[in-house]
This record gives sequence, C-alpha cells and structure tokens, in this order.
Amino acid sequence: MNPIDNQDNGQNTNPKNQLTRNHLIAIGLFVVILLSAGIYASVKQGNPKPTTEYDASLSADEEQLSQSTVTLTTTGIVPATITIPIGGSVTWTNEDTKDRVISFVGHEDLDSDVLKPKASYSLTFDEPGTYNYSDAANPSFTGAVIVE
Repeated sequence: MNPIDNQDNGQNTNPKNQLTRNHLIAIGLFVVILLSAGIYASVKQGNPKPTTEYDASLSADEEQLSQSTVTLTTTGIVPATITIPIGGSVTWTNEDTKDRVISFVGHEDLDSDVLKPKASYSLTFDEPGTYNYSDAANPSFTGAVIVE
C-alpha cells in the first residue's frame, strides 16, 4: 500500500478521526462563544476604555487629606495635630456642651467666633507653616495645623 494513498484528503472515513475532528470544532465554537459573551458583558457594564489623558481631580485619599476635621470635646481637641497640604481645609466642630473659641498663636486674624455646641468653624490654609492654636475657653486644650 502506498503511504500517499493513506493521506487524509478531507474525506476521512475513520469514525474515530471524525469524532475527534467534531470535538475540536465544538470546542473551538465554545471558546468563541465564551469570548464573545465576555466582551459583550464588558461592554454592557460600561467599562471605560483606557485613556492616556491626565486626570487632574483629587483621589479619594488626597481629597480626604485636603479636608480635615477636628473635634472639640469635653476632654480636649481630637486630633490635636493634623497635617494638610497647601490649600487644604480644616473644620472644627464643637461636640462639647460648652462654648468654645479657636484662638491661633501669632495668627489672631484666623481666630473663630464663639462656637456654640454642635457649631463648626472652617479655615483654608494657603501658606505653608505650623499654626498653633488653643481653645480660648480652656487654654490647656491645644492643637496644631501643619501645612506642607
């Protein structure tokens, strides 16, 4: 028998080879369907396309650092020292039952008015430095804002 006569010419009559070929076709179709479904699901969910544009908005961490909160309590100022970026803001909230006044050392122009219970006072710091302050109603309660 000539080996050339045994070559597959697309009309293989061996049922075992035909079954294997059918399996490969089925597997190939299955893979194509899975890939298509994955692409469709990705598009349907609205996944953003990659971009090389620079996003100038603040990240959640940067936003949190630029807007800090300080609480005035019956036991003191919490946190007593905070660090914020230039242009960052601090909001003091009086959670005590007594009136409080934020009084800055060397920066009296930044002092708050009287803060009644539950009242807040906010400042934005545009200059780097350390801003020491105390509670005028209780000078032993001190704090500092470090602007970097």
